[in-house]
Amino acid sequence: MKIPKPLVKPLKILGGFFAIVTLGCLVDRVWCLRHLGGESFLEKADEIQELSTIRSTGYIGTSGSRAYLESWKAGRPGCIVYWTELKNLPPDLVERLRRGEDPWKSR
Repeated sequence: MKIPKPLVKPLKILGGFFAIVTLGCLVDRVWCLRHLGGESFLEKADEIQELSTIRSTGYIGTSGSRAYLESWKAGRPGCIVYWTELKNLPPDLVERLRRGEDPWKSR
């Protein structure tokens, strides 16, 4: 089937737009795991206590030498997982995290 000549250019533009959007979504999915410094991680963790219908942050836990948070925002597919090294956090907080406590739950 041959595409009529007047439709070739609009279809190329539409195809290019579709390719850019698809590539953007794929790249965004790759960056769903993000590293934060200790101070930035604590700032992000403070969002756990905020009540909101357009975003949510929660504590996941620790694994080895890292601590993890999960963040969701309206209009964005999926969640972003933030992590930091435990050595970048205050020692008393690290101790609580290693005991399996959720220090942001009781605030």
